[in-house]
Amino acid sequence: MAVAGAVSIAVLMAVYVAKLRRKETRFGEAFEPMMESGELVVRYRARRTYSRRTTEATLNSLGISDELKQKLQDVMVDRHKLTLGKTLGEGEFGSVMEGLLTQEESVLKVAVKTMKIAICTRSEMEDFLREAACMKEFDHANVMRLLGVCLQTVESEGYPSPVVILPYMKHGDLHSYLLYSRLGDCPVYLPSQMLVKFMTDIARGMEYLSNKNFIHRDLAARNCMLNENMNVCVADFGLSKKIYNGDYYRQGRISKMPVKWIAIESLADRVYTTKSDVWSFGVTMWEIATRGQTPYPGVENSEIYDYLRQGNRLKQPPDCLDSM
Repeated sequence: MAVAGAVSIAVLMAVYVAKLRRKETRFGEAFEPMMESGELVVRYRARRTYSRRTTEATLNSLGISDELKQKLQDVMVDRHKLTLGKTLGEGEFGSVMEGLLTQEESVLKVAVKTMKIAICTRSEMEDFLREAACMKEFDHANVMRLLGVCLQTVESEGYPSPVVILPYMKHGDLHSYLLYSRLGDCPVYLPSQMLVKFMTDIARGMEYLSNKNFIHRDLAARNCMLNENMNVCVADFGLSKKIYNGDYYRQGRISKMPVKWIAIESLADRVYTTKSDVWSFGVTMWEIATRGQTPYPGVENSEIYDYLRQGNRLKQPPDCLDSM
């Protein structure tokens, strides 16, 4: 009996120790022992939204470069924290949807950029994610910032598709807002003071980008967003570049470019600087002053370079004061 009792006690102790070890393994990453004033203190260390191992496994499934994966690791968001709503706009390669992002103590209304992954190349997906990685560096009231990136499974394809989470902009893009204020079903007069404020907001945002050595290369009213407080945020950084050496960027491969917003030297030599962004800012101010008209009316895209070389420039809008 004594032997049987001893064996039973030994078995119970072994089970108890095993449970302790399993518990230690389960919570070992979440609790961190520290020494304070000679005493052992156990503090809870909050987990990230994604564990590093899970994040790497998820990003690895996209087949993107190691450099890009490294940049995206700290902005990944759990998919179950994002609820998608109605579609706000749709293009050839993706759409923008309304969404709700669950945070620690609140639910935030957001805009979600998605990709039509089935028709996009890997290079296009990298460009999409590179734009998001670029935006995570920005922190300015007049520059669009990144809230996060997550992956959703495309059931029809069986592999994940990246989505980019951005602040919700109630009034949409500035060009559409200007156009509808003039040509919509219920036209609204925009006073000069408001137009000047739009210009000033963009100037502040572009100054911030310039100070961080970014050139935008695609500044236009359509790429500026208007929030609920009527503040303009510079957005759409798909063509932006960070300058590391010197003060210019030379475009290597030919791609579709918004020629009516591009500086003449960039059209000639494919060289971009902060000064070429200033040219684009001037064209954007013309758009604002005309309340959404297309620059160089009557001039085809293919004719714009010769038109500018002949000394032609945008004409002063009819209701634009000389002081502006």
